[in-house]
Amino acid sequence: MSSRDTAEFLALAAIWGASFLFMRIAAPEFGPLSLMLVRCAVGAATLLPVLLWHGKGRELVAHAPRLFLVGVLNSAIPFVLLGYATLALSAGVTSILNSLAPLWTALIAWLWLGDRLTRAQALGLCLGAIGVAILVGGGGGEVGVDGGGAPDATGPGMSAGAGIGLAALSFAAGILAALFYGVSANFTRRYLVGVHPLATATGSQLSATLVLLVPGLLTWPARVPDANPEGASVLGHVAPLLGAVSPVSWLAAVTLGVVCTGVAYLLFFRLIASVGATRTIAVTFVIPLFGVGWGALFLGELVDVATLAGGAVIVLGTALTTGVLRSPGGRSTP
Repeated sequence: MSSRDTAEFLALAAIWGASFLFMRIAAPEFGPLSLMLVRCAVGAATLLPVLLWHGKGRELVAHAPRLFLVGVLNSAIPFVLLGYATLALSAGVTSILNSLAPLWTALIAWLWLGDRLTRAQALGLCLGAIGVAILVGGGGGEVGVDGGGAPDATGPGMSAGAGIGLAALSFAAGILAALFYGVSANFTRRYLVGVHPLATATGSQLSATLVLLVPGLLTWPARVPDANPEGASVLGHVAPLLGAVSPVSWLAAVTLGVVCTGVAYLLFFRLIASVGATRTIAVTFVIPLFGVGWGALFLGELVDVATLAGGAVIVLGTALTTGVLRSPGGRSTP
């Protein structure tokens, strides 16, 4: 890769790794549904002008039903699940669980599309399961470090002190999110061949916005009415619409949409065009490094032995499953 490609590759990994940091910050105040409504709406607003500029608007209409389904499978559901996971798990652990997506993709391709599951892929899937078990055994960093740094695991629909039950559900949510990414990848491969990736990305964000609109608004965090409305400013009238959400969480939510969705997809597509899909997908192995790093740096999340060991085993399993590494005595996967 050229120096520009390398810089963009690392930027993409850093941006997608940071998405878990922003979710960890904003999800407790917004709630998963409302936060992902903001993310998808802002992401769609970022991508749509670029799509129209490239003259790909007709593809949205031509493939609307399938793009709608991709939006549900690849954005609406997994985004909400990851947002839920960050209510209890650290940003780093959630980013590691997200890296299970290529393993699910290979397993679903075997079960659904009849792809051959090689020995290396089978070994990778087993390692992925072992890595998850290590993370679960380590607790997932659900309280942050020494009770500080990370946000409280509370929010709309959640109760403080949910403890082990909340952690278990959060682990399940993170794993299910990766599963849905695997389903979506195979659906796209089978039914959206030839559709411009920018149309797929924009259509999925538009569709996810429509799907999340009603539930996101119904669960929107309510603002306590001002007891002394006299002399209320314009901001005072706008505040109820913004909800009981701090400026920091709003900044995190908007950044999720503009940078972690819109800009990240544009970088992703440029890299695919420049260095190919195989090299670009290797970003999967780098994202957890940034996810763990950003969480430790900005939220003071504990990076313990279980996190490091579980993350390493999952990344190793993903590398075997995607063919980046060879199994002992075997060939690299196709």
